[in-house]
Amino acid sequence: EKASFRLAAALASLGREPEALKAMSDFRSRFAGSEPGEQALSLEASLLDRSGRGREARELYGQFLARYPFSAWKDEVLFQRASSFLAAGDTASALKDFFAVAEAKPDSAYRAESRYNIGYIYSQRGEFARAMPFFAEVLAASRGELSVKATLASGVCLFNAGDYAQALSWFQRLVELPAGPAEQAQGWYYGGRA
Repeated sequence: EKASFRLAAALASLGREPEALKAMSDFRSRFAGSEPGEQALSLEASLLDRSGRGREARELYGQFLARYPFSAWKDEVLFQRASSFLAAGDTASALKDFFAVAEAKPDSAYRAESRYNIGYIYSQRGEFARAMPFFAEVLAASRGELSVKATLASGVCLFNAGDYAQALSWFQRLVELPAGPAEQAQGWYYGGRA
């Protein structure tokens, strides 16, 4: 039982998704009541998502949340399901899950990125005033790549809302941050347009 689970986990770590999926599916069917069953279900859902089988992954994420409502991995699974919904274009379901992560566990490692994604969804809907507080909260709590994304998103929101002077100030802040070439290029592009 342990060897079967560890084999599936090792294949997943090596990036061999098809083999890992088969091994994890075999493990779950053979050892339904197994101790690592919770972890196995989460890993299989994640593997399905990475393999481009989002609908099946979301079904397993749902099973996980129904079967293990008090799991230590609940916020991670909610975040993964929300990201899968977002990739599939189901923003209403994505928002629901991102809010569940952001509000249920204030110490969650996925909280800041969930708040960013909430702001991103609102900005994509053209609800710029609703999006900005989420980006501001991310900026107050985060450093690194996520703060770069929130800075750029704040500028784009203001640009799309027609507040070009404020947008330009956000794009100019990117110079002071450890932004990658893609983010710097977007900042310069939008800054030039502003």
